[in-house]
Amino acid sequence: MRSSSRPAGNEREIFPLSFAAVFRSIKEGAAVHRLILDRKGKPADYVILDMNPACEKITGFKKARSVGIPASKLHKTGRAPYLEHYGRVGLTGESLVFETFFRPMKKRFSISVSCPQKGYFVCVFSEITGPKEQREAIRRSISGRRRRTGGRRRTNQGSAG
Repeated sequence: MRSSSRPAGNEREIFPLSFAAVFRSIKEGAAVHRLILDRKGKPADYVILDMNPACEKITGFKKARSVGIPASKLHKTGRAPYLEHYGRVGLTGESLVFETFFRPMKKRFSISVSCPQKGYFVCVFSEITGPKEQREAIRRSISGRRRRTGGRRRTNQGSAG
């Protein structure tokens, strides 16, 4: 019996359809981009080639008005956001995960970036504004409590009676 890691005929036909369905249905925003290089081959900007419905919902950008528009113009930031990260991924193929606060949207994101082909990159991201702020508030509260108690932790030990 011969085993192969290559998909059988039917699987090859189904995979692109199932991948597209995942892309459309995930709750995370996802977008495929192409780098725009300057004359020296350095990243100068990038454009969105495709985005999923969650990307539209999270960012507020509609696919029909966003595809093909340079990021610097789309975001109205003068310079394409996170170009140094995205450019490095799109040129080297090295994946990257980072968290950031994007001031123009007043939102915090967790972003995973990968390179399916040189000159292109894919971002999959989640908005983490609420959860991140909640964790920070808890950390500040605990830190403030420790300062008030001189660093001692309070214990709830009952007396045996």
